[in-house]
Amino acid sequence: MYDVYLNSKGIRLIVKAGTSLPAQAKPGEWKKKRTVTTVSDDTKDAIDLQGYHLYKFTASFKEATGAQRDMILAAAKRPPRSKNR
Repeated sequence: MYDVYLNSKGIRLIVKAGTSLPAQAKPGEWKKKRTVTTVSDDTKDAIDLQGYHLYKFTASFKEATGAQRDMILAAAKRPPRSKNR
């Protein structure tokens, strides 16, 4: 199992459940978001190597490139899925 922490900048930190945060993490900066049972193989490799894995989940619309903006706009224009499937 793995603990997922989030900071105010939207960066996620993943560590093995029950382990402390890395020494570089500032004490008041990270808040525990959830505990998950599985992570990707790349994340597992990073945790085994470094003891943690850092990543930024999404970019804001302003930070997105042209192709990413097109995908965001297309998703916003799609009609919602019906619940009667």
